[in-house]
Amino acid sequence: PILNQIKNLNVSLLPIVNNFYGTSVTVTGLLTGTDIITQLASENLGDAVWMSHRILNDEGTLTLDNLTLDDISNAIDCPLQLSNDSFLKLLNNLTHA
Repeated sequence: PILNQIKNLNVSLLPIVNNFYGTSVTVTGLLTGTDIITQLASENLGDAVWMSHRILNDEGTLTLDNLTLDDISNAIDCPLQLSNDSFLKLLNNLTHA
C-alpha cells in the first residue's frame, strides 16, 4: 500500500472473512472476535493491529461473540487498536505514535 512510503512504517492489509455469518457478509460491524482471532493468529502482525471501532457493540466493549479487545489482543499476541471512520485520523495516529 501507499502507506509503506512513510518512513519507518510497514503496513499489511489483511482481510478478515466473516465465517460466522457467511463469506458474502462484508460488513465490519458483523465480524466476530473468533473470526478475527482465527484468521490473524498465524500471521506475523508486527507492532499493532488496527481495526474499525465498528467491530464492537455500541458501548465499545464487546464483539458479537462477547469478546473484549483484551481477549482478542491476548489471543493474537499483538495489541489491537481501534480506529474511527476517518482514515486521516488513523494516519495521524500511525505517524505520531
